[in-house]
Amino acid sequence: MSAGLSLVEMMEERLQQLPRGGVELLHVLAAAGRPVAAAVAAEAAGVAGDERRLLAALKTACLVRGGAPEQAEREIAAAAAAAGAEGAFHLLHWGVLGARAQVRLYRGEGREALAGLDAEWPRLEASLLLRIGAARVEATHLRARGLLAAAREEDGRRRRRCRRRAEAVARRLRRERLAHARPFADLVSAGAAALAGRRDAARRALAGAAAGFEACDMRLYALAARRRLAELAGDDGERLLADGVMTALGVASPERMTRMLAPGF
Repeated sequence: MSAGLSLVEMMEERLQQLPRGGVELLHVLAAAGRPVAAAVAAEAAGVAGDERRLLAALKTACLVRGGAPEQAEREIAAAAAAAGAEGAFHLLHWGVLGARAQVRLYRGEGREALAGLDAEWPRLEASLLLRIGAARVEATHLRARGLLAAAREEDGRRRRRCRRRAEAVARRLRRERLAHARPFADLVSAGAAALAGRRDAARRALAGAAAGFEACDMRLYALAARRRLAELAGDDGERLLADGVMTALGVASPERMTRMLAPGF
């Protein structure tokens, strides 16, 4: 690894060294953003030790995108075994935790996704990884998605509690400086509004999220937001258009991908 570069920066650096056709293919395979595509590129370029095992955890996002959650679970189990359950919580543990939550959200297991995140959250906080802005935004948004998915499976007091926790997370995300934190916040707010039956508020938040993701070049998130907009409007044409673009990008199940990225509806 080059001196002074983070793991993701190193991945990005290696990605830029690949032939143009390879770069395009990796972007098709990547699940939701450049770090995953870069992870695959870095593995192809040859990375050893703990970094290689971390890349295996990140690669599960590509497997989920291709509709292979069972294979993703096997990758996660291998990475978890490499990380170990004892000792300090480090980057590999976070890779495993995040990947496992993503697979559960994809499968529609909101309660399980949230329970796993909540159980490991104290260790994640103690690791100081959340002092890194990008890691904090990603982890915070993932927890919000778990809350929204769990709320959809609950009713009464439990649903309200999960929704209110998600709304609090959205407020925290709005205080972050990273550009993609704002559309993340909008997407969470949209899911919370939908759970509360505030459809107009949900539509406004979704429109803001879609525009923000497009500005950040986060295409799958933008498509998920637009697909949710189409669902709220009862616009089958727009929904099928979003499905077609997702399918062209290698998404096996646009419905499940949207459930994973934009829960709460």
